[in-house]
Amino acid sequence: MYKVKPFYSSAPLEDLPGCMYRLPGVHAAPPGVAAAAASQGEDATLLELEQRQEAMLRRLHKLRDEVDDLARAVLVPSGPQSSAPAAGASSSPQLPSCPAHHHHHQHVGQLDTILGMGGGVVHDIVVVASPARPPLSVIVLHELLRHRYRVLTAVHVHSNVTAPVPPALRLCLGPPSANDSRSDHQLVLTIIWKDVPRPELRVDVTHACPVLGEGNVARFLWALAGATRSDPVARTQDDAWVDVAMLQLLPAGPKERASVLKVLNAELGRPGRPWLGGAEFSLADIVMWSALAQSGGPAAVGVPPHVAHWRLVCEAHPTFQTAKGLL
Repeated sequence: MYKVKPFYSSAPLEDLPGCMYRLPGVHAAPPGVAAAAASQGEDATLLELEQRQEAMLRRLHKLRDEVDDLARAVLVPSGPQSSAPAAGASSSPQLPSCPAHHHHHQHVGQLDTILGMGGGVVHDIVVVASPARPPLSVIVLHELLRHRYRVLTAVHVHSNVTAPVPPALRLCLGPPSANDSRSDHQLVLTIIWKDVPRPELRVDVTHACPVLGEGNVARFLWALAGATRSDPVARTQDDAWVDVAMLQLLPAGPKERASVLKVLNAELGRPGRPWLGGAEFSLADIVMWSALAQSGGPAAVGVPPHVAHWRLVCEAHPTFQTAKGLL
């Protein structure tokens, strides 16, 4: 119907340039300079680079020697344990402790093994917990750690805590030590009261994950105190009771709490079982006592007779006195 003329030309297209401006390469050297560098410059550059590398290695070796000297200086010779038994403790079942002939320095290797560090450095452990529900098992285990290591303690309050922190919580690890020099101690235990949903333990914030939950924190400190039982069956039973305390008793309502206490009362009522672990005091007793105290308060209302007797035995021992004062 309509005939339209073509609007383009069939002539070959112009070869357009690839860039707008052409400049000489800035990395290209003039022929004379390149020839001179080939004969002299390359050897000089390599020699200079080798000298710089050797100087850097010498500095690194020097720094390593200085760090080793500092680590040896921090490791102070240890003296024998000088803790006298408290009055009235003879009638209570004894907690695990070091033999009298042991010295604190004999346990540095276990610190290095568990905490993953060596060289005799001072080890830091930080526990973060809520002041509304203090982990009482940590306070008890602190007493066991004091029997094994030279422990420096500190307590701080985080800025996100709005309610006033009771003085007992500020002194939960004892009064400030007269000797606050880190070099005179093997372990530094710090508690930070902070509004967190569950307790956390941190050893190395850059290379290690935090230990979460009071039960897991207690397991860590119990192993650090060297009180773990050698029998694998007994250790498994302890772990089971720790889970019962933290996962069933602590968050339980009235009905669930009564059910757990019924099972606990039947276990403690068996002949020859003054403790949850049998004839020996164990981690299960510490964590279960902590969960029972936190869930029911200081009064033994609604507690079955065997559980009430076991609780009194625990609280009669000096190791529990500081934690008992927080109730």
